Amino acid sequence: SMEHSDRVAAEVKQRSVPAYWIIGFFVFANTMICYFDRVNFSVAAPTIMKLFHWDMGILGLAMSMFGVGYILTQIPAGLLADRFGGRKVLAAGSVGWSLCTVLTPFAGTPLLMYLVRGLLGLAEGLNFPGSTSLLSKWVPLKARARIQGLNLSGVSAGPLIATPLTIWIMTGFGWKAMFYFYGILGFLWTAAWLFYSTENPSEHKDMSRENLKEIEAGQAAEAAVSVGDAPIRSKAVWGLATAYTPRSKWGSLHPCLGWRH
Repeated sequence: SMEHSDRVAAEVKQRSVPAYWIIGFFVFANTMICYFDRVNFSVAAPTIMKLFHWDMGILGLAMSMFGVGYILTQIPAGLLADRFGGRKVLAAGSVGWSLCTVLTPFAGTPLLMYLVRGLLGLAEGLNFPGSTSLLSKWVPLKARARIQGLNLSGVSAGPLIATPLTIWIMTGFGWKAMFYFYGILGFLWTAAWLFYSTENPSEHKDMSRENLKEIEAGQAAEAAVSVGDAPIRSKAVWGLATAYTPRSKWGSLHPCLGWRH
């Protein structure tokens, strides 16, 4: 009967992987590709220096420009994600850094390479603000730590995979083909992302009622919590500030690391 068929379909849907986990894997893959595109330039750097007759000063500034661009989009990316949605911001970032990756072999002058690397940083700066905004809408409270942990594992998985993969591609197909490969990979991710994802979980065809209720319940619970200004005398506030300030100061040195030689 029709009622039996609907019940069976509902049970199958309930047993399948929740849509928010698939979204989580998409976000993880995007972060991993993001870090692919950070590592590949470092691996190709000796080849690029030799072919273009560049010294370490030029290469160091090219690497530094990535960090400058990355810093500039952190806060604006969060504002854009809140206004237009994390889905669009992630797609825009992926298209941007994939395009810059494809254009890297054509940047045969120092000025062009500085520009491409700076734009790459601007685009990659959209990733974490966009993913954080999106996951806050998509993931129930019970799974947020695991899915955000999965997302952040892309930070380590990217370099771990990209370093040997980049060497293999360069050895077999040349250094230019390596950049084309990673750029195309990013474009393919974007196409799949736009095809599968929606801005809000309620709009998604694979979202079950039970999972949607969990997500909405978590959002309602968060909305009910009043968040005021951080109390200046709070030990927790000062503890976090003490822990994160050295980390942030070290991170601010990122644009300078290209000059370490």
